[in-house]
Amino acid sequence: MEETLGRRPRFVADSVAGWRVPGVLWLLPLCAFLLSPPLASLAWTLGRGGGHVVRDAVLAWNVAMSLLWLGALHLVVSRPAWLHLALLPLYLTTAVDLFLALRYQARLTSSYVSIALTDYADAGSFVALHRVEILAILLPLAALLLLALRGLRRVRLPAPPAVRVAAVALVAAGYLGATLHQERTGNMTFGRALLDVLSHDTSSPAGVVSQVSVTLALFAQTDRHTVERQAFSFGARQAAPAADEVVVLVIGESSRPDRWGLGGARRDTTPRLAREPNLAFLPDAVATGSLTSVSVPSMLSLAPVSDWAAVESQRSIVSAFRECGYETAWYSTQEVSHWSGMIHHVAAEAAERRYLDRARDTALVDALRRLLAERPGPRRAFVVLHTRGSHAEYDKRYPPEFRRFATPGATRAEAVRDAFDNSVLYTDWVLAELIGALRARGGPALLVYASDHGENLLDDGAGLLGHGFDNRWDLAAAAFVWWSDAWGAAHRRQVAALRANAGAPVSLAAVPHSLLDAAGIEARGLDRTQSLFSDAFRPRPRVYLSGGAPKVWPGGRLTAAPERQPR
Repeated sequence: MEETLGRRPRFVADSVAGWRVPGVLWLLPLCAFLLSPPLASLAWTLGRGGGHVVRDAVLAWNVAMSLLWLGALHLVVSRPAWLHLALLPLYLTTAVDLFLALRYQARLTSSYVSIALTDYADAGSFVALHRVEILAILLPLAALLLLALRGLRRVRLPAPPAVRVAAVALVAAGYLGATLHQERTGNMTFGRALLDVLSHDTSSPAGVVSQVSVTLALFAQTDRHTVERQAFSFGARQAAPAADEVVVLVIGESSRPDRWGLGGARRDTTPRLAREPNLAFLPDAVATGSLTSVSVPSMLSLAPVSDWAAVESQRSIVSAFRECGYETAWYSTQEVSHWSGMIHHVAAEAAERRYLDRARDTALVDALRRLLAERPGPRRAFVVLHTRGSHAEYDKRYPPEFRRFATPGATRAEAVRDAFDNSVLYTDWVLAELIGALRARGGPALLVYASDHGENLLDDGAGLLGHGFDNRWDLAAAAFVWWSDAWGAAHRRQVAALRANAGAPVSLAAVPHSLLDAAGIEARGLDRTQSLFSDAFRPRPRVYLSGGAPKVWPGGRLTAAPERQPR
């Protein structure tokens, strides 16, 4: 007989497999599961050196929003059995989110939603590859749901109307407050700020709705070029394909050459790379834009940045390598958001894609090592590694053991540069580890590093911090090329040309031409006068996109600034 307790919650005891369990207690494991992805993120953030969790506003906000969502849902819907039955689709997405968090230290963001919505074959292969692990989550989850729904079937949790309204208002206030904060601090329109907030919403279980919304918005922005990109072909071919060759492009983030020891910085921020004999640093490289959404697609396109419609409508060199039979992979520690523009479409050209959103760049070292270990022996592969590098909040980009530079009694500008230089020191370690992985594998290997753009660090007393200003500080970009002994022995002429061209004024528009030329690939649009590996290389005006319009870099190499350095 159903228990009657008026307006109070009904704590009904039910018999499950001989055990008498108060019905309302079944909410505990259900809510714990729905909260598990952000809690897993919290756990691995703490585990990787964590004293910055309190300052990680995005993570803290997502944990808080997860709690607010669960509280509001249970207050608005008085029948928890009906509520959790309606939440079944979100249980499935939470299971996927938890799998990504436990297996890859990633989250179910628009990065993975875009794969699921655009590449069914890749999504299917991913599920098939991890079917045992996925079933290990889904089967216990199904059993838990069946038991819990049975136990909750007579439970009521009525709440006064005022409490329900307050609960919904708190959820709305969480999103509105974050949006207004982004609007104010990021100098954005309200709509753009809201999209930015939604792109970082990984609350559980409702965050997936935000991620799907962001993905659809991004698709709408780039839909006009989707058909052209799908139909485009380079007609790529190799006259003499190598039997064994691994080519790696590492895309840096916000790293400028004058803060690198290799680039003349007074601090030894690149000690490990400085010991590499097969390395050519490019001291005078300029990006094609001071925003990632411009510079990265351009860095992988044979079309000039001045013809942006062609950059959007043509495929990237990832497809050119793929047309020539190379394995292709794209690993990224950056998330897909409106800031990334069409980068997710470029990444979609790779046969394998993995997003390790908000992880430190060490995750890319592990990803490359796994890829190289999957199949020993000769192979031809082109791998893109998109790093977080020195992007914003520089002190969060590196583990505590890389906090080596600290100016006593630092001013704000000195503290900013200390943190930035520590992030460069960490980048040096990551890149040296990537080189070490290629060297340990043996065989011909080539690694090209190019930062997407530079960064303003309160230089010149102008008070500018960050990028997007299109000045000499955020357009000058760190870049270098490394090659293995085996690759150098097989490409002596190209190495000689590289060493001769490395000191010239270079645009990072040369990167795609150089990579294809180094691999001996012929492709529609390839221009060897832009290849650093060619005797035909000729410096040319360095064009960058500013406010949608092409402009020409006035010239001048960025050198280390005279500033007080700690002993």
